Amino acid sequence: MNSVISLICLVALMCTVSAAPLYPYPAPYYGAYAPFVPGVPPYAAPVPAAPVVPALPAAPFAPAVPAAPIAPAVPAAPVAPALPAAAAVAANYYAYANAAALSYLGYPYYGAYGAYPYLKK
Repeated sequence: MNSVISLICLVALMCTVSAAPLYPYPAPYYGAYAPFVPGVPPYAAPVPAAPVVPALPAAPFAPAVPAAPIAPAVPAAPVAPALPAAAAVAANYYAYANAAALSYLGYPYYGAYGAYPYLKK
């Protein structure tokens, strides 16, 4: 009987391991079992650069097109003076999980919400 139970447990473990890519959070359960460190979320993929398209060469026998006449410039509207920039305020974080944000795992789940829960308001 113990061998049957062990076999069932091993099968369940292997099924869990094979289903890891289907989970919505990374392998070490970032934020569920370890506190979230402020910064860029680990799942943020870099945005690829736009492809560079080379300019097409001009047709060798294209007829010359006269340029359109340039309209006279319109005076720009007066611009209001710029406001002074606000001073940057560093975010203040709690060093521990406050009781309201605790989940049953000990740390709040991070991944679907995208916010650091210990931020002091």
